[in-house]
Amino acid sequence: STPTRTIPLAYHRPCSDVILLRQSNIIRRRVHDSSRGYPTKEVQSVSSATFIGFLTGFALGGLYKLKDVPLKYRDENQATLYDNKFVMQRDLQKKVEVATFKGGISFGIRVGLFCFFFSSISAFLYVYRNYTFDILNPMISGAVTGFLFKMNMGIKGSISGTVIGTILGTIYGCITQFLLFVTGVEIGDTYKAAADIMNMRRDAIKENTKKMTSEEKSQIQIMHEKNYKMKEMIEK
Repeated sequence: STPTRTIPLAYHRPCSDVILLRQSNIIRRRVHDSSRGYPTKEVQSVSSATFIGFLTGFALGGLYKLKDVPLKYRDENQATLYDNKFVMQRDLQKKVEVATFKGGISFGIRVGLFCFFFSSISAFLYVYRNYTFDILNPMISGAVTGFLFKMNMGIKGSISGTVIGTILGTIYGCITQFLLFVTGVEIGDTYKAAADIMNMRRDAIKENTKKMTSEEKSQIQIMHEKNYKMKEMIEK
């Protein structure tokens, strides 16, 4: 009789599941793996875009709230008597700081989230499409980001957010493609340049930490030797 061969269970998986598993492994390896233990250049580009977006939103939101503070303060304190002008200036300064912080934080978080969604989706598409960048990437990223930001406003809000996001993504893609064409570089080169700067900063921090640790160890050893010698002298 002909011997039967047992087929492993892995071969019984549907073809679609195998393809999805391979693609997920490829994406995970390309996004998370790094030879130096640092995040890849795509992940670092997302974090940099989010941080820059938050700072920009914080500055714009703070300036927007700041312009109405002096007039509002003057209207609310017309009948207030101060001991001197320095007390009034100090009170106004506190109002300015609070208004700037509140306006900057709220708007900065919104802009930072927008940049995070847009850059993360764009980086995902860039990796998923085998490191290919064209206008389609920012178009899809803008559409999805606009939909996510306006989905709480119902169907009309979601549609308008998707349309506006697609338009903004298309404009961004056209400008980026033009700049890349003029400079003669690839989008991956810009990712790599930004990642190299961040990695150099991390390396410098590690080196300084090692130096501080070694100096602390040497000082502890010197103190230990002095204490040991003092103990020997006392015993003698």
